[in-house]
Order: sequence, then C-alpha cells, then structure tokens
Amino acid sequence: MTELSAAEKEDCVIVVFIAETDQQYANSVADNLKRLFPVEIQSGLLEIISPSVHFYPDFSRLKESFGDPKERVRWRTKQNLDYCFLMMYAQSKGTYYVQLEDDIVARPNYFTTMKNFALQQPSEEWMILEFSQLGFIGKPRPMPK
Repeated sequence: MTELSAAEKEDCVIVVFIAETDQQYANSVADNLKRLFPVEIQSGLLEIISPSVHFYPDFSRLKESFGDPKERVRWRTKQNLDYCFLMMYAQSKGTYYVQLEDDIVARPNYFTTMKNFALQQPSEEWMILEFSQLGFIGKPRPMPK
C-alpha cells in the first residue's frame, strides 16, 4: 500500500485473503491487520476476508491424481478452492482483478502502470495481461460486467 498514491488509493480495493483452516490463527492475523491498518480499513482501501472452516472439504478423503502424493493433492485442491473463494468475493469490487501475494514487493506506480496498460488495449476482448512470470501473480483479468 505504501507504493500507492492518494489518487490510486481512491481507485482500488486491496483484499487480504487469510487462507488458513486454523480459525484461531486466522483471527489473530485479522486482528493484527486491523491494529496495523485502521485508517486503510476504515477508508475502504483494505478489506480482510477468510472463509469459514466449513468451506473446505475433508482433505483426508481426496484421491491421488496426476501421480502426485496426497500432500500435493491436498495443497493443490486447497489452492484452487482459495482462488475460487477470493475471485468470487472480488468480482463485484472492481473492473480488474490482480492477485498479489504477501512476499511480493510492489514497484512505485505499479497500479497506474497496469491500469493504463489495460485501458490502452485495442480490444476489450482480452482475458489476461502479463506483468509477471510468477504463475498467477501480477496478471490483471477483466471482471464480469
């Protein structure tokens, strides 16, 4: 958030998704964020979400697939569910969706750079733009209208 200008802060929403199945830990993370960023939360710039523990299936019942061990199947399944939860929540929040992670260091003007590039596309018929080579991170997507 430190790399956002005042105008950019008025034009975006940052959703912190706490993807933990341990509810006590998730609550402590949320409480810490509320203590550290009260102004950002009050202004609507920052929102904190976490799914109910009942959102997730019984991971012990997953079948192995793609030759992956059970732990990798569990991780992959949870990651897919986490992404679904986050995107469903975010879809009504704005025009574009960009996923960043907690270990990403943002560059100055990153928000305006991505937004302007998206707006300059010759067609609105694009599905993804790439600003990072890191998997799912830093790739704006248009949100459903």
